[in-house]
Amino acid sequence: MNVPANLAEREARSGQNGFVDMNCQVVLKQGSRRIEVRMEMDNQADDHRVRVLVPTPFASETVVADNQFGLITRPTNDPAMDVWEQEGWKEAPVPVYQLMNFAAVENQTGGIALMTNGLREFEVISSKGNEERDTFALTLFRGVGVLGKENLLLRPGRPSGIKIPTPDSQTRGKIVCEFALFGFAGNHIDANLMAELVTM
Repeated sequence: MNVPANLAEREARSGQNGFVDMNCQVVLKQGSRRIEVRMEMDNQADDHRVRVLVPTPFASETVVADNQFGLITRPTNDPAMDVWEQEGWKEAPVPVYQLMNFAAVENQTGGIALMTNGLREFEVISSKGNEERDTFALTLFRGVGVLGKENLLLRPGRPSGIKIPTPDSQTRGKIVCEFALFGFAGNHIDANLMAELVTM
């Protein structure tokens, strides 16, 4: 897949001289309720994020994810996103969240969990460009050339901490990411998702 080689090329919309090669393996094991996915990539571009989009069978207003000390339920669309600039916030409260091992959306009858092996960042987005959040966006990698860069779209004007170059954080080269999908009836507690993670 051809992509802009760096941030300057992306901002100028001047070309796609970088690339990310991908090989995706989807595995359904006999006797398992999980769909396992392995993404093998070769990243030859700087300053970009690559996410995999996983449609969910329904829209959800909340998402639950595990962290170091338990589970936390958050809104998929933070209402403060509509007012952060008017209220003078320094940075937008983007609903991009952290997980340790899984994130799940559910409705009254069941849900779907995204289980990861080392991937820690996700968001629930809309596939239709509206408020209906119906797609997991799992970050596979993020190349960063400058830590604390100023004048970002969602953090205008100021750097975040000390601005320093981080050329080794561009994540160039071969990358392997693994995750799984797990459908369940009821809610995430009754489905005993934590026990399912042990066998991953």
